[in-house]
Amino acid sequence: MTDEIPIEIRKLAWDWVVRMQSQTSTEEDTQELTNWLNENPVHMRAYTEYQEVAWSLDDLAALPESAAIFDCDSETTVPKTRPTKRLGLKEKIVARLGWLSIPQAGWALASFTVVAIMAIFILEPAPTVHRLDYQTQVGEIRSLTLADGSQVTVGADSHIESEISEADRYVRLLQGEAFFEIVKAAGVPFWVEIDDTVVQVVGTTFSINRSSQRIKVSVLEGVVRVAAAAPTVNDPSASEARHIELREGQQVLRTVGGEFGEIIALPTAEMESWRTGWLSYKSEPLIDVISDANRYFEGEIVIGENSLDKVLVTLSISTSDISMLPAMLTASLPLEVVKEGENRFVLMSKSSKQSN
Repeated sequence: MTDEIPIEIRKLAWDWVVRMQSQTSTEEDTQELTNWLNENPVHMRAYTEYQEVAWSLDDLAALPESAAIFDCDSETTVPKTRPTKRLGLKEKIVARLGWLSIPQAGWALASFTVVAIMAIFILEPAPTVHRLDYQTQVGEIRSLTLADGSQVTVGADSHIESEISEADRYVRLLQGEAFFEIVKAAGVPFWVEIDDTVVQVVGTTFSINRSSQRIKVSVLEGVVRVAAAAPTVNDPSASEARHIELREGQQVLRTVGGEFGEIIALPTAEMESWRTGWLSYKSEPLIDVISDANRYFEGEIVIGENSLDKVLVTLSISTSDISMLPAMLTASLPLEVVKEGENRFVLMSKSSKQSN
């Protein structure tokens, strides 16, 4: 941890970070830094931490408070695009702030501000970030506790990443399904990213299901905000307005890169039935049912015709009986099953099979 590093080493580490980011650093500096880092593992740890602090100044420079420092008339302008040459900290801040007019005398104030920021970071170390990358196997459901105490149940064949600190709480659902029980943290929202959709909460219980074509968000307790993180193809200007709020017992679907569907009301027990080993559907597209089922099945169920993707399905099935799903579908829908090999089932329409 940073507080275990002697202050003298921390100051030297910061001096090295500043020197190596300046435009005057030389190969001799690089060799001298290498020798210093190799002297003691603590040197490397301190240098790495304050290198991250230096990078974070880029983000700090984008704040309105930083922009106000340079809000004055001048004869010197700085291009908005990021320069390709190596920049010092002062130049990095200006590059992030965009087209600014900066009098030469103003650099004294800017330099003072950078020094003040550096002093704050040295005296107050950056918060520790707890990272997690976890992927379940087919048929496996696993409960995890995040660094902030929040609970996550990761569904079968699912993949999540998280970064938790005192300042930020962030999770990315890369594949499959997850159930979240979020603890409240004053002033620190909890964010979940799924492709181009973002969910923001403070303290609540909700579930997210991700397939190749759509994202489903269900709220069991509290309130969540679901927003599109990118503009749609049809209406690029609408990205900021495309967000909704969900409350207890509500669910919404959004196609990847598309629009939100209607908010529907569901019993909360149905929203989390997969956690107890049951998949339940009410008038949901066949492609979504098959996507979920395959996460619990060692074989493979395939839709053989694109025209069948949107066929609506209503059923409940135990996750331990997925091998019976093809037979259940053919009993209630005009489908036929073609078995390929030992454990691969292809769903076809009856009319298609008869015509062949």
